[in-house]
Amino acid sequence: MDDDVLLAAMRSAIAVSERVRGTTSPNPPVGCVVLDAAGEVAGVGATQPPGGPHAEVVALRGRASAPRAAPPW
Repeated sequence: MDDDVLLAAMRSAIAVSERVRGTTSPNPPVGCVVLDAAGEVAGVGATQPPGGPHAEVVALRGRASAPRAAPPW
């Protein structure tokens, strides 16, 4: 996968994490972007308030119907 695609995904994940800053304690604010094999965004998520799912779970639940997504970033 192209480095520019990965960099853009990481920047998006950081931006998503910033949106939930201050709402997730005691968990850290985390953003997750799941890419499909072609480098397209298949899902995006952020850590939910305490008791809710972590960013990776939210991103995977919201992903498009890509049966084999690349690892989350």
